[in-house]
Amino acid sequence: MTSINIAVCQSSPWTGDFNRNLDQIKTQYMSALEQGADIALFAEGALQGYWAKDLYKKDSFIKDCQNTLTQLITFTQGKSTVLIIGLPTPISDADKSINMPEIYNSVVVIENGKILGMRHKQSLPNESACEDSRFFHPAPSQDILEIKGVKFGLPICNDIWVDGICADLKKRGAQILLTSNASPFAYGKYKIRREMAQRQTQSTGLPLVYVNDTGGYDSVLSEGLSFATNHDGTIIMQAPAFETNISMVHFTKQGDRYIASSDHMTPIADFHSTIWTACTYGLKQYVQKNGFKGVILGLSGGIDSAITCAMAVDALGADNVHTIMMPSPYTSQESLDDAKQCADALGVKYDIVNIESAMQAFDTIFAPLMVGTTADTTEENIQARIRGNIIMAMSNKFGYLALTTGNKSENAVGYATLYGDMCGGLNLIKDIYKTDVFNLCTWRNAQSGGEVIPKNIISKPPTAELRDNQKDEDSLPPYDILDSMLKCMLEQDQDIEQIVAQGFDADTVKRIWWLVHLAEYKRKQSSTGLKLTTCDFENDRKYPISNSYTAFASNKQKDIK
Repeated sequence: MTSINIAVCQSSPWTGDFNRNLDQIKTQYMSALEQGADIALFAEGALQGYWAKDLYKKDSFIKDCQNTLTQLITFTQGKSTVLIIGLPTPISDADKSINMPEIYNSVVVIENGKILGMRHKQSLPNESACEDSRFFHPAPSQDILEIKGVKFGLPICNDIWVDGICADLKKRGAQILLTSNASPFAYGKYKIRREMAQRQTQSTGLPLVYVNDTGGYDSVLSEGLSFATNHDGTIIMQAPAFETNISMVHFTKQGDRYIASSDHMTPIADFHSTIWTACTYGLKQYVQKNGFKGVILGLSGGIDSAITCAMAVDALGADNVHTIMMPSPYTSQESLDDAKQCADALGVKYDIVNIESAMQAFDTIFAPLMVGTTADTTEENIQARIRGNIIMAMSNKFGYLALTTGNKSENAVGYATLYGDMCGGLNLIKDIYKTDVFNLCTWRNAQSGGEVIPKNIISKPPTAELRDNQKDEDSLPPYDILDSMLKCMLEQDQDIEQIVAQGFDADTVKRIWWLVHLAEYKRKQSSTGLKLTTCDFENDRKYPISNSYTAFASNKQKDIK
């Protein structure tokens, strides 16, 4: 065949919602057919939703996958476009092994009401959010498949990250590589994907089409950004981020190789736009997929609740966002004014619930139990827990998703209260450092041409306002210094000596390291947060709570709140 058209179908499956996924696949398939596609290429797990986790262990789930596949096969009858779709498939009795999963992670190739062939994933990752080796059986070397006269290699996701698999497909006669993926989002990872694909194309001399799904799956996001390269690694197609899409890639045979071309080239967004879009997209997906009526959060007059509120409005609309200011005797008039101004600017519902009477009630309750003690963080944290109870009660009563508002810096060092400001169902900024929170707020204001987030909220010193004249920097280093140290500890996984060698004060590094260690138990109980970096707390950092590996400090339990 001298030419062939590939429709790169960037879909957004709902985990386990087979009817919805089937409708979406059919719609995109028909669009591809109408655009003259010879092949409609879908992502890894597009039929069932790749991030199904232990659902893969249920026989009924696998049977539903097969039943949905049967419907797709029937649907393609009499149609010229070949469908390539990702799903789990049962392994044969001959391939079964003791104590090994009994399904492959596969792509099935369907042509005119029949299965033309299927290929299975060979390299099963077990890192970060990916746990393929827990659920799938590793496949042996896979052969090429001829579709409409062209010989294709069909490596699946991690297969193209492993040296040798694409080279083997080239030796078997592949002319084009088509790879289905469900790669999780982390800012900057798209560069690594593209560079890896370019290395494979340059080493094999084969063009490559990379389809990635898009969607929100609890803490994990997939951003799409499907692409295609020519044999020399040149990017010739780039799909958009965080949206369903069909991008056409046209191949023409020139001599002994196929040359790709495309009219689809979406620019890659910058850091601020990408992170903001990821958060709003992730929230919208979470609310829709879990049936919430809207969201509720405490609006304190501080920057973390303000950015969370702005993201929620951008994701869901102001009518679906409810905020509550919960002042105590330590809440300043400045905070009351800033919270009201923020709520007005964003157009959200805004209530005030004074918690002073609840604080007094707790003082009465605890008086006989705490005779002879002085007020400390215990009483401070009761304030946060009163507020947490109010937010959760409203969530229960009205079906709102409760949003927590702790940033990555605070979550790292435990500067948050369990069962208080950590209460809720989802945290949009859990993987965003405090310095980036400031920068994102400034960026968001610039996008709107006005003060969606009041400038005073951005410029004033951060404070929890749990006692008189409290400031975050009373307990922590300035956030620019703290975040620099935390990025060394978390993103780069550096030891204390390596961090100190970069010029940081040794005692400060040791103290922050210790606070990160102490806060492990808190993070284990915190709400789900969106994964935005290569080292989020939910999927990437996996340290034991009971961990005595320290070469410094003593067990200063007073730091635990």
